[in-house]
Amino acid sequence: HSQTAAEPSTAEAGLFEAEVASGSAGAYRVKATVKDADGKMTGEPVTGWAENPLANETALLVNNRALMERIAQWSGGRVLGLEDLPSLAGLLSKAVAANPEDVAPRLLLIELFLRTKDTKQAMAAAQSAVANLPNSAELLGALGRVQQVSGDLNQAIATYNKLIALQPLSPQSHVRLAEAQTANMNKQAAEQSLRKALEIQPDMLEAQRGLIILAVDARRYEHAYKIARTV
Repeated sequence: HSQTAAEPSTAEAGLFEAEVASGSAGAYRVKATVKDADGKMTGEPVTGWAENPLANETALLVNNRALMERIAQWSGGRVLGLEDLPSLAGLLSKAVAANPEDVAPRLLLIELFLRTKDTKQAMAAAQSAVANLPNSAELLGALGRVQQVSGDLNQAIATYNKLIALQPLSPQSHVRLAEAQTANMNKQAAEQSLRKALEIQPDMLEAQRGLIILAVDARRYEHAYKIARTV
């Protein structure tokens, strides 16, 4: 076995990361030893994974355009390159028009606009999608995300509440709501949302980290430590 030290994440407060290279195929087990500032052990969570570098999906890690061309020819589709990106929105819009009840092309269209930082078009696509398919949890989540990215936090909160009404037992929906509430400086409501997520899924790390961050931000260090010990 080997040992490595985790380092604080530069992207997320309260998160520690470590990289481990698996040298061969097989099952791998990892145990993290967590200690407090005094060196006292506070937990030893265990996880693992299976590694198979010869599996079909990982055997080739380079662009195989010839294969893509064959698949496109077989399926009646086409291969798109980076130079085709401007026309992709039009293709997806045609797919939406041809299959208005299909969620997938609507989600792809919204994601495309977000990735190209066209929030105005993303908002229009998301609002149209929800208007046509109001009972789609995926589209409601996408609309809430666009509203949040656009800075329309009150509308994002309202949308996430609709999402929760649609699927009340989804812990992720409550976490999304908490993120919008935190951005809107309503940290008390965010804490309630995160606790609701943990009621549904007690081991949800994303919700636990959210509560720790809120506690540290409020300088409730003992409370943050107490939550961290349960992780």
